[in-house]
Amino acid sequence: MFQPIGFREIIQTVGESHNVSTETSRISRTVVELLTIVEDWLKRGVRVVFVIQNLDLRDLSNPATKLTLQILSVMAEHERGIISQRTREALRILKERGIKLGKPFGVIQNSIFDRYKDKIKEWCRLGFPINCQARVIKLSPTGLRHYVRTRRIYVKRH
Repeated sequence: MFQPIGFREIIQTVGESHNVSTETSRISRTVVELLTIVEDWLKRGVRVVFVIQNLDLRDLSNPATKLTLQILSVMAEHERGIISQRTREALRILKERGIKLGKPFGVIQNSIFDRYKDKIKEWCRLGFPINCQARVIKLSPTGLRHYVRTRRIYVKRH
């Protein structure tokens, strides 16, 4: 199951003073996992609020509350499945028609480095190190190396 980086740490560090406000499908992709996470938070005294579903949970002792949470989670899981199915079907149809998706290999797109292109060319001509250039323009050295390589801007070697 995909989860954003750091999500597990967030789940484990949620404390009594926290409110969690989101829709059920943003917490988990499965019913079982959602119930496990919510039950854990509620045991620790966390008030869980799902804004879109207008559901405010303080405990799961009420069977109607637990059922509501399960139904919402099942519906979200079902919706994800339908979206995935439609996407796969659309991609299959495009493939059958011979339509290729994505950017053709070798096409150079606009870059955040383009506005510094003249400076970068000059600095490279003078032998100014890539890391220092990136620091001056406050952008990633890795991105700048890629930019210089794909634009064939040659760096002067000492």
